[in-house]
Amino acid sequence: MKEKRFSFKRVFFAYIFATLPFFLLGSVLTLLNITPVTANGKEYHGIDGFLSFFVWMPFFCILFTVLNWLVLNFGNYLYVKIFKIFGKEVED
Repeated sequence: MKEKRFSFKRVFFAYIFATLPFFLLGSVLTLLNITPVTANGKEYHGIDGFLSFFVWMPFFCILFTVLNWLVLNFGNYLYVKIFKIFGKEVED
């Protein structure tokens, strides 16, 4: 049986497209001075707040992609090894 791994690229783009609507909503709300972006106790409004969403979005997505990719692949590795120990085939 060939062990299938989760693609880092697919997990990353899943996070990008899953969080994009929320980042866009937050950036528009801070651009219109409805809600601020708070970082280290300082509030950012307008263009500063708008740009901060787009600066932090890649870091957020990369961090969660790395964590989930590691956990998913480790879980898949354990799943395949446990089924090999008990002599059962894992279906693709």
